[in-house]
Amino acid sequence: MTVWLQKTFEFGDYAQDRDRYAELCLSLRHPREMMMISSGSLTSESIYLSLPGKEYAHLFPGWTEVQEASLPKVASGLVCHQDEFEKRFSYPVQFGP
Repeated sequence: MTVWLQKTFEFGDYAQDRDRYAELCLSLRHPREMMMISSGSLTSESIYLSLPGKEYAHLFPGWTEVQEASLPKVASGLVCHQDEFEKRFSYPVQFGP
């Protein structure tokens, strides 16, 4: 069963967790339902990640489990299969050239 976790970071300060998540994805042969997404402002970001089961949550201390219904509708994909991301989320609107 897919489990979603969330944590808020100062903008761009999640590299260590992103790398750990990417390693886990690779070790599990990157299941399609696994994705790491971000939603936020210029100063902070809410990062969400999905796991194939609660048994992996201990790898991400300080993260909080959230219900899928509470996920943002607009987000950026950090680690994901693009087609799976696009089934669930819209991309943020880009301004400027």
